[in-house]
Amino acid sequence: MKKLMILAAVLALTGIIAGRQAMGDRSFGLSPTDAMAWSDLGIVYGAGAEKAYYPSVLYDRHGFGDRHGLKYKMWYSDGDGAVTMVTSRNGRSWSNPIVNEGLGRAHHVQVVYDPNCFGVTPCESSGARYKIWYWDTDAQLYSICAVGTAESIDGVYWTDETTLTQSETSPLVTGDCSIGGGTGWNRGSYGPIDVIYQQGALNTGDDPWNYSYVMFYDGTNGSNEETGLAYSTDGKRWTAYVGNPVLRRGLLTDAWDNNDAAYGTVLSNNNGFHFWYSGGGPASGGYVHAGIGYAFSLDGLTWTKALNPIFHINDEGASHRNERTYTPSVVDDGRGRLKMYYSAKNADGDYSIGLAVLRHCRGRYCDD
Repeated sequence: MKKLMILAAVLALTGIIAGRQAMGDRSFGLSPTDAMAWSDLGIVYGAGAEKAYYPSVLYDRHGFGDRHGLKYKMWYSDGDGAVTMVTSRNGRSWSNPIVNEGLGRAHHVQVVYDPNCFGVTPCESSGARYKIWYWDTDAQLYSICAVGTAESIDGVYWTDETTLTQSETSPLVTGDCSIGGGTGWNRGSYGPIDVIYQQGALNTGDDPWNYSYVMFYDGTNGSNEETGLAYSTDGKRWTAYVGNPVLRRGLLTDAWDNNDAAYGTVLSNNNGFHFWYSGGGPASGGYVHAGIGYAFSLDGLTWTKALNPIFHINDEGASHRNERTYTPSVVDDGRGRLKMYYSAKNADGDYSIGLAVLRHCRGRYCDD
């Protein structure tokens, strides 16, 4: 009966999406079935003896204003506080790694690029075009101080590093920066899940999508991780959405994500909002790193999970990720071609980054 109910929800969402057209060059026309139909191409980047995981991948058709035509940039963590960036022309072959500077012990990073200096005028050559949000592993986990941000001209050298602040009446995290404590699903945080910048936002009212910055973030009660939503005018001081958490863990004991539902990517088009997320739990052989699922929303606030997971550590023939499969970073190249970069760990303890493409996106249609 439960499977029939889930299937009915998927079919209903398929009908909703099929009846609407994708807008402009964000033309990835997805039904929930399409959004789950990924082909795993295996490991696309490894750092040798070092860990490479929690990727934050960006695509810019103009090459980030650089003459070298490097349209992909990827930042990743080593788990020990270092953030590294690599670049690529095609999203498969990557440059030598460049260790970032100016950050503390940063993990779970999310990077946003804006060629227009995030609304600062005039946008001069010295203006910041990159902003980063991350989990500060040196800070009090059960507090907003666990989440930091910084900005950069080139995405390598960071300045203005600061701890986030939050609304006193609508806090993202309930714990105190000094002593922790707190209560509820969000007494602590392991940092950002995804951050979206909206140029020209009005920054008024209580609708998160009216603001310049929208952040999906991790909330934890010490045992579980779920997804919250917050909004901000400047990316530093944040207000939590009243309907949090927006993506909850599966509440049934046999749900594959019955412990955690967190790290991932949110993309939108005229169909609605698409969220590829990480999840897991004892019932599925792992916690937040057990697999990757998908949820859909018409408004970016109320989400419906599809028949998940897409990938799982127990998948047959997936020895490159049979210990961890999670943190999907999905990019759209502006022509309806989506690529999913994810964290993978195998039984030998290697942390690497894998690549998946939609099944209708193969061969030359997936590459530049």
